[in-house]
Amino acid sequence: MTFVRNFILALSIMVILLPAGAQQINQKIVEVDFKVEGGALVGHTSIIPHPGAKVERSLFYYLKTVGRTYSEKGYFVTKEISSLGAEHSSLELVSKLTEMGDSTRLSMGMDTTGLGKENFGKLNPQIGNLVKEFHQKIFVETLQEEIDEAERAAVVKSKNHQKLVSELRGLERKLELNAIEKEKLENSLVRNSNEKIELEEKTELNKKLQSLTDEDLQMINKRVEQLRQKLSSSNQ
Repeated sequence: MTFVRNFILALSIMVILLPAGAQQINQKIVEVDFKVEGGALVGHTSIIPHPGAKVERSLFYYLKTVGRTYSEKGYFVTKEISSLGAEHSSLELVSKLTEMGDSTRLSMGMDTTGLGKENFGKLNPQIGNLVKEFHQKIFVETLQEEIDEAERAAVVKSKNHQKLVSELRGLERKLELNAIEKEKLENSLVRNSNEKIELEEKTELNKKLQSLTDEDLQMINKRVEQLRQKLSSSNQ
């Protein structure tokens, strides 16, 4: 299981480290103008292939690593963004999410008022990089969740497998004991059959001997009676 986990993680890292052109298929990021509470913003947008609640939770934790972030109704505001340099620490980065069924549109940008076209031209690519970086982050998170889910399923399957193996061993042992008991019963039946034959033979012999004994007894009694009569006659 550890090998599979490490292999999948290695694949995910390889995907993330691919050249930007190779990632454009799954990570189309374009410049955009959008509005938040009536304010005009300029930045980048991208479609995240996940539902709004998942993207919102992941984006909030990501933005907290970028700068001081707080949540407004329908969007996030990030200040003190260290990657933009100290001279731009007062700028506010606005991130807006729009649900699109099973996907979510992420629009990330700034109010360019007072910045000047040249200054914002230098910052805008960095906003695009933040969107790209978040794409990579949620991709890895989702992959990790799938790995964790697969591992949990593997644990359950492994436990079920071990249970079945244990049950099989128990059943095989019962079959062995049953076979031994069957052999004992069969041997007992053979002995009982032999004993029955022997008892039947002895019974028949007993009956014959009994018949002969009865005949002998009758003859003896008859002879005794004859001798008594003879004795009685001789005494008269």
